[in-house]
Amino acid sequence: MAVLSILFLIICPPPVSRGQIAVSFDHVVVDPSGLRDPWGKAVGDLNGDSTPDLIVGGYVSGGLVWYENPSWVPHVISDRPGFRTDHEAGDVDRDGRMDVVSLGTDASGKPRLEWFKNPGSPGATWAEATIEEVSLHDIEIADLNGDGWIDIAGRNQEAFAPSDGDTLRIYLQTSASRWSKYLIPCANGEGLKILDLNRDARPDILISGFWFENAGDGTTWIPRQYTSTYAHRSVALDAADINGDSRLDIVLSPSEPVGGKYRISWFEAPADPTRSDWAEHIVEDSVETVHHSMCAADFNLDGRMDFATAKMSSGLTPAEVKVVSGMFHGVQAPAPTAYGSA
Repeated sequence: MAVLSILFLIICPPPVSRGQIAVSFDHVVVDPSGLRDPWGKAVGDLNGDSTPDLIVGGYVSGGLVWYENPSWVPHVISDRPGFRTDHEAGDVDRDGRMDVVSLGTDASGKPRLEWFKNPGSPGATWAEATIEEVSLHDIEIADLNGDGWIDIAGRNQEAFAPSDGDTLRIYLQTSASRWSKYLIPCANGEGLKILDLNRDARPDILISGFWFENAGDGTTWIPRQYTSTYAHRSVALDAADINGDSRLDIVLSPSEPVGGKYRISWFEAPADPTRSDWAEHIVEDSVETVHHSMCAADFNLDGRMDFATAKMSSGLTPAEVKVVSGMFHGVQAPAPTAYGSA
């Protein structure tokens, strides 16, 4: 997690014609001075104007800040340092405004999971509340038990001490700012995503190699292995309908450690997602295991799913954001193209 002094966005241009592989982007400087070590980033409509704003936390300095889209005027949520690897935006207290769930630290430097209440005015103070003093690497939010309140799933990582990425932590919000915690064992590793993989209108949890089926109450989770061919456990991950069959496929990139080698792959969802033999399709082989973010989307608007991934600047290979275009119906895309420094 090296120091970054400039925050930037890479924004897609207008639509391009179907079949065109090249993707071009505009480079937009959001903050020329920026936060120091901006580890965690998120997007959410924090001012209710129907456009996504940018949320960034500085680990060394700069605090937790949201940048108003499209002017990119900064607004401070918290001015203390120590914001860590992940943040999420959602209406935690059901007042109609997007709040921020964050991984931060307290005044003594202890890591914690917390949330900040949106005051509804850019210059007003955001009230903060600690959910638990705990070290986590990834968090996701969703209504996991169907009661109308936002819940949280969290996980730490294997690659760094205390190497406890073997537990999913579920925080069910039983009423405004009251949380019940449940611990679900899982294979050690890194990476977490919430989505409805089996299309039963209940959010499931996805990690490397396994997904956890939501039984409905948010406390019971059925582990489902989807692959035994992909052995790397520290990953960034996403899911999307890659081959056009209306099922959610899975894409994984290796996220730790520096200097390692593994592959980026996507896994084709079968008609029965509880099967353990989802077909693996290699996107890029023998990449450095520092591809710390992964997003599946149609970036060039040609009707085919693309992948964007970013390397950590601590890697041995050049830090970059790159896009792989044209994955569709199992057809291998051309070699990926780098589009900017990470």
